[in-house]
Amino acid sequence: MVFTNDCFDLLHLSHINLFEKAKSMGDVLLVTLNSDKSLSCLKCSQRPLSVEKDRAKLLLSLKFIDYVVVSSELRMDILVKDGDYKLP
Repeated sequence: MVFTNDCFDLLHLSHINLFEKAKSMGDVLLVTLNSDKSLSCLKCSQRPLSVEKDRAKLLLSLKFIDYVVVSSELRMDILVKDGDYKLP
């Protein structure tokens, strides 16, 4: 099982490339989606632009993604992040 996570508030081509790469690394791709509450803390009070239910439904419509979980924290065996991600 492979997993990646982010807020995915504004889905773009870089995200699609990330999902494709992550899916190629295992049999199942789990995407954890930052909750609305955690997203507004991480980004700004005007976020999210789309509520977590809508963001989850959009992600589940993509062929690379097998499961979506809304969460603040989850640990997996493999975490795949985009190239611009910096450790806190």
